[in-house]
Amino acid sequence: MTWIVPIVAWRICEDVNSLVDAVARTDAIYLGLAAAAREGIDAGVLVELPVRPRLALTARYACVTLAGRTEAPVMAMFRDFVAERMRDRG
Repeated sequence: MTWIVPIVAWRICEDVNSLVDAVARTDAIYLGLAAAAREGIDAGVLVELPVRPRLALTARYACVTLAGRTEAPVMAMFRDFVAERMRDRG
């Protein structure tokens, strides 16, 4: 019996554009928001792979602040905005 083991690499970076660029230049698969890859998809450099059935995935988000720093006044409005529009709808 022959086992084929896929190679999975995780890249941690601060710039999603560098990840999308790496995908465009290799045979890697980007799993992320299509909006980040839209330019490459529209240019025909990248293709969106259909997944059937569609994945029913959810995402978790958090607001993180630095200890000992003064919070920007707009953060209270931002938290209200997020709480109003991004809540579990189970």
